[in-house]
Amino acid sequence: KEIKTWVGDMSVFITENNKKSWEGAESALVIPHGINTDIFKGYTGELNRGLSIVNHFASRDIFCGWNLWNEIRKEIPVDLVGENPGISQSINSVPELVKTIGQHRFFLNTSLLSPIPLSLIEAAAVGCPIVSTANCEVPKAFTHNVNALLSNDPAELIQFCKEFMNDPEKAKSFGLAARQMVLEKYSHINFVKQWNSVFQTLYESKR
Repeated sequence: KEIKTWVGDMSVFITENNKKSWEGAESALVIPHGINTDIFKGYTGELNRGLSIVNHFASRDIFCGWNLWNEIRKEIPVDLVGENPGISQSINSVPELVKTIGQHRFFLNTSLLSPIPLSLIEAAAVGCPIVSTANCEVPKAFTHNVNALLSNDPAELIQFCKEFMNDPEKAKSFGLAARQMVLEKYSHINFVKQWNSVFQTLYESKR
């Protein structure tokens, strides 16, 4: 509780969801994630299976939806990347991560309380079609049936995965739309500009 009342000379959050959870942060700025789409690109989708990227998944079920992910995985082939001892490992090379994302037919996100996972935006930037829960900031970034397939119903999420598996052209189309959304909302160029403005404003206020 006490930590949530801390404010600085200028407070910055990555989403409106984060900002609203803080006390006394009404005047704070929101600077979304910035993704370098010159690096995160290259969807091919030749692996007809899904991909999820989560660290410490099982111990973060309340936030990341481990149990939901396992329910879906009973019917859908989904690979997992991330620091999960005995289950999966992280990929420490950005080029290898981008390649792995691009090879998978779709990206599955089961987050429940995470404002918007960075891995979800990275996958969209690559052009990997998105199947996701519709919690927190996700439905503000993505539009269902336009640049992603969103639902909080396990049966619908399973059906969405199957649609992308059975229709590579549909998957590619949704992936292109997801990438376009990232270009518009999560540009790394805008990200740098906004943070430079913050630093300049703070510098001038302290002179």
